[in-house]
Amino acid sequence: MWEARYRGAKVVSIAPDYNASTIHADRWLNVRFGTDAALALGMVSVILEEGLHDVAYIKEQTDLPFLVRTDTGQYLRESDVYEDGSDAVFFVWNTLTGRKESPTGSWGSTYSTIAADEELDPALEGSHRVRLLNGKTVTVRPVFELLKKRAAEYTPEYVETITGVAANNIRVVAREFAAAKSAMIYSSWGACKHYHSDLFQRGMAYMCALTGNSGGKPGTGIKVSTWWPPPNGALTSGGMMGPQVRLNTAPVPELPVDRVSVQELSKLTFQAGRHGHATPLIPWLYAHDDKWAAIASKQEYNDPSLPRPVKDYIEEALAAGWQPISPPRGKRPQFLYFSGPNPLRRWPNPAVIRDNLWASIDTIVTLDFRMSTSALWADYVLPGCGYYEKPGIKYTSTYVPYVVVGDRAVPPLYESKHEWDVAFLLAKKIQERAIARGTKPYIDAQGGEHRLDRLYDDMSADGVYEAGPEGEERALDFILQNSAITRNSGLGEGAWAKAAEKGMVKIKAVQPSALAVQFNSVFSDYTEDRPMYSCGWFVERKNPWPTLTGRQQFYIDHLWFREAGEELLVHKEPVNAGGKYPLRMTGGHTRWSMHSIWRASEELLRLQRGEPVAYVSVIDAEARGIRDHDQIRVRNDVGKFELRAKVSPAVQPGTIIVYHAWEGYQFKDWATQNDVAASPIKPTNLVGDYGQLHYRMASYTMNHVPKEVAVEVELVEHAQ
Repeated sequence: MWEARYRGAKVVSIAPDYNASTIHADRWLNVRFGTDAALALGMVSVILEEGLHDVAYIKEQTDLPFLVRTDTGQYLRESDVYEDGSDAVFFVWNTLTGRKESPTGSWGSTYSTIAADEELDPALEGSHRVRLLNGKTVTVRPVFELLKKRAAEYTPEYVETITGVAANNIRVVAREFAAAKSAMIYSSWGACKHYHSDLFQRGMAYMCALTGNSGGKPGTGIKVSTWWPPPNGALTSGGMMGPQVRLNTAPVPELPVDRVSVQELSKLTFQAGRHGHATPLIPWLYAHDDKWAAIASKQEYNDPSLPRPVKDYIEEALAAGWQPISPPRGKRPQFLYFSGPNPLRRWPNPAVIRDNLWASIDTIVTLDFRMSTSALWADYVLPGCGYYEKPGIKYTSTYVPYVVVGDRAVPPLYESKHEWDVAFLLAKKIQERAIARGTKPYIDAQGGEHRLDRLYDDMSADGVYEAGPEGEERALDFILQNSAITRNSGLGEGAWAKAAEKGMVKIKAVQPSALAVQFNSVFSDYTEDRPMYSCGWFVERKNPWPTLTGRQQFYIDHLWFREAGEELLVHKEPVNAGGKYPLRMTGGHTRWSMHSIWRASEELLRLQRGEPVAYVSVIDAEARGIRDHDQIRVRNDVGKFELRAKVSPAVQPGTIIVYHAWEGYQFKDWATQNDVAASPIKPTNLVGDYGQLHYRMASYTMNHVPKEVAVEVELVEHAQ
């Protein structure tokens, strides 16, 4: 970002606190906490009022010309007007013919393109009468007209009263954004951890789409994180039901086609998501922990505009299979194995989970290289070695055109082992015991058959792979020689040794279809001579977007969205998550750790206060008689925890900031900031069977909500 400024880029920070990024920005919009959607609508209002939107772009790339029935608030569908019509084919009003017509590219369309037809000019405004199949006549209007009406409600002056951002500043930034040759919004993961995160993000998407900055050219789009196809997939043969046990030994061919329809692929991921091995965390907790579920579904903590109890929505979603739960409700989880995560630190309201669901599980095993909060509550801790004690592929983010690797710097200490070794040792012992017991094959929940008496033989490919350095290197060689992103890098024999010496592998060429087969692709071709940018296939090649309409979808006419008043973007105040209290607790990634990995490191603790702290605004601290480094209590109806106050003028009044990753044992009574997180479940995040709105691994489900918790802060004792 900072390097782009040398070429004329302007950086605008939108944040309630004066943070470490804001101090370097050209402009700061200090939006009131939790009002980002209103700010976006204020900018949308300016863009539309002043005609700064890209008309040609939105006619082709968005659903803004699509017709909506005024009687039901739903799209006008082919099934509304024709016998045997599709529920996934829609209409626009053609100004050239004065008739309704169906553009290509929607979920139910025969033609997989959104390229504009020379004989079709979709109207963005106007009211029309259409005769339905049942003989009734209804009025229809384009989504664009509905959007203009919604945006007109959010004038910059009105938005100033909501957000605290001056109306003139809203206008200036909106105009600059629309006029920029390329405009990008970098939102990171924090925008996923509020109850109304989806509204925040829809606001960002609206701004990008209206100005033609959703992708298709460098320097545009909403950036969170996108990844190259995971290279380890070359080693594990996968399918619709997930990866198989047996590791690959034969060269992995490229996919049989260079290009695939992203929309069709999205339909397949819907089936895979519903029937695969992955299960979403929050619905899983709701299904298996009644005490946690009672808090998360408490009506007072949820959206007050919902016309039905939130429990009704959740039960309906689970009954419909929109959020797959494994094991299913009614079947008690008996065994939990985790490697990498730290559930009792990260999960919402972990004390309740620990004493209820966690306590009911027969056996809990973790593989870890430290005694984390969760490891201390496990039955068995398998000793993993640290990052610098093992070789491996470290990360493959599309921010850089490299696969970054790390070699073993020092041998593992004591009894610790690489996860690779642990997996093979476990497999060998399980096979040995299965043979001794005469264990028969079994069928898993997805219908797959497994033979434990051949587990090690299958996993090792009959001895090709094994525990130890030689087995590791053999596997890493195979991955780098065969993965979709490194097969063309020219490494050849001894691929791993060459990669480890340089610390990275340059990505030379990637088959386009391989880029599509992952959960958060960039959807653009890759070439070495330009930066990677998102959504090129939709903008440049006119492929349909993986949505119900085949376009960037401003309007969502699913019943639950209409009931919540969220068919279009709207601002909603943060919910009373934890009760009606005056402050909102938020957080972010800690500066002295990587998640919780080094949060208890003595060396790093010496660089800070050495114990958990909460950043409190000067105004809020003075009102409560709190001075810097005092011991304070943060509480609400769900729980409480104690830590030190760090009084800071950078904090917006009305909020406190507790950066994440502190271990439970670093707090009094092991009570952490997550112990006050009610984490209410937003029904619209559970929707399925609606085009793009369906669960798939790591996408479209309810996240936990640690960043807008309603709390009060009180003095425990002054610092000595």
